[in-house]
Amino acid sequence: MAKDGSNFPAGDSHKTKQATEYVVAHAKAFSGDAFRFANAGYASADVLISGYGAMQHGGRWNPPGEFPTTYLALDVETAWAEKLHTFRHYGLPLEHCLPASLVLIRTKLFQVLDLTTASHRNRLGLTADAMTAGRPPASNGSKHESARYALARLAHAAGIEGLLVPSARRPDGKNLVVFPQNLGRRSELIIVNPESLPKRR
Repeated sequence: MAKDGSNFPAGDSHKTKQATEYVVAHAKAFSGDAFRFANAGYASADVLISGYGAMQHGGRWNPPGEFPTTYLALDVETAWAEKLHTFRHYGLPLEHCLPASLVLIRTKLFQVLDLTTASHRNRLGLTADAMTAGRPPASNGSKHESARYALARLAHAAGIEGLLVPSARRPDGKNLVVFPQNLGRRSELIIVNPESLPKRR
């Protein structure tokens, strides 16, 4: 049992193999617009979708220091809610959120697992609460780690390009979690109007 009480098979090699096979078999193509609010120092095109900031600090779906992860939202309101929460989480004044650039990213992916679908969550032993609970502590792949980290690590290792997940910050909101290292030759994350973004500091 994972650290958060779900039944995702963290630390069980046989069940992990079964989960990997399920994830690969049920990953589907995903295309559509996604959004992200970024502050000036992180809104340049080369930084925005690299995922290296999340790799350094960790995120809801990636343990710190392991692999790049890009966090996007499927609507503007969810993107803003996620941005505000990050500042509140670290106790930063909200005025430090501004100015921020709203970036539209056109996505074309071929291996995305939709975890907003209850049937997939149930098959993988993931609870709805596990999807939206607070950020778990780093656990280095132990059998007691959170289901989110265990699944993300498994999906990344299996070559999955991304996960579609429920937002913890906005009811009915959805986020797209992308693993840039796994993008295929035909896959795309295209920033709209990149020439208008701030230059990297």
